[in-house]
Amino acid sequence: MASLLLRDCFADDHRVLVEPACAAAISAIYCGLIQRLQNEGRLPAHLNTGILLIVCGGISITADMLNAWKTQFGIS
Repeated sequence: MASLLLRDCFADDHRVLVEPACAAAISAIYCGLIQRLQNEGRLPAHLNTGILLIVCGGISITADMLNAWKTQFGIS
């Protein structure tokens, strides 16, 4: 369900619709997972080269489909 919420944030930020599976990968950045792993010492504190996120999917997704999923899972 979180991927559906993050999909909205990503769509607002970048004007791109993505499938929920892709949004799950995006959540690592949007939900602070990268920072948490850095704080735990599991990732370097300073990533010299940054993070590359490859966003795929969305070619067959419509806003109506995503809104239907949100309704199905009770997400407002």
